[in-house]
Amino acid sequence: MLTAVAVLLLPGVALLGPVARARPAEANALATLPAGCRLFTPMGVAAVAILTRPDVPVWFDSRVDYYGRTRLLEAIAYSTGQGPTAAPPGTTCVILPTRESRSSSPKATARIQAEPGWDYRGSVNGFDVWVR
Repeated sequence: MLTAVAVLLLPGVALLGPVARARPAEANALATLPAGCRLFTPMGVAAVAILTRPDVPVWFDSRVDYYGRTRLLEAIAYSTGQGPTAAPPGTTCVILPTRESRSSSPKATARIQAEPGWDYRGSVNGFDVWVR
């Protein structure tokens, strides 16, 4: 019986296999960044950047044991729009969730929009992209 079920389902699996690849929504926003820019973004996007864009160094990701408590607190401050500037010093590209996203930070988005020198590249799959 198990063999019969496997034989019946095999054509469907073969047809859907190449089509149904997992690609995070963040990957499309990351693809718009210029090569070698220094990225500030929330931890979840940074994790995808490490895997899909190794040429783009991230300012912070989820490895708190590597970066330390001070960097974590700075990342939280910048992500919530409470840092001394819109993005950390040396940052040349920023990706933030759009205002419609549950994980958005309207204050961080407003700060980067108001700070001179940032070029808004648009919204891609629920993420706003800026480049310096």
